[in-house]
Amino acid sequence: MAEGAPLLREYTLKAYRGFESLSLRHYNMSNKTLFEKIIEREIPSEIIHEDDKTIVIKDINPQAPIHWLVIPKTPIPKISDCSNDEVFSDLFNTVNKVCKDNKIENFRIVINNGSEAGQEVFHIHIHILSGRKLNWPPG
Repeated sequence: MAEGAPLLREYTLKAYRGFESLSLRHYNMSNKTLFEKIIEREIPSEIIHEDDKTIVIKDINPQAPIHWLVIPKTPIPKISDCSNDEVFSDLFNTVNKVCKDNKIENFRIVINNGSEAGQEVFHIHIHILSGRKLNWPPG
């Protein structure tokens, strides 16, 4: 990274494949997000589904027997940063497709927007949780 490049964000992803803590920094838009690296096969992940606009992977820290992440291939940091209805449509259509294809009828979807809401990777993604009774209220 060029010296003096402004730091846009820094976050820590805990328990990533043997690392106790992996500090990820994002400078300008030249460094890739963790999800971009997964999409480009620079980092391995268990892929559930992939098409030209989205990818669905297993979460590395599952909170339910089924815990998948639906990720757009377009890197947008937060849901509040997205004004493209097509991205929303692609994400929710993918949720429906993978749940139907895998015969999942009962599920919860979660989108965290910002670090105080629990967002750790600043690339929009939807959590699909299923496989057990999910209580309310969450977290």
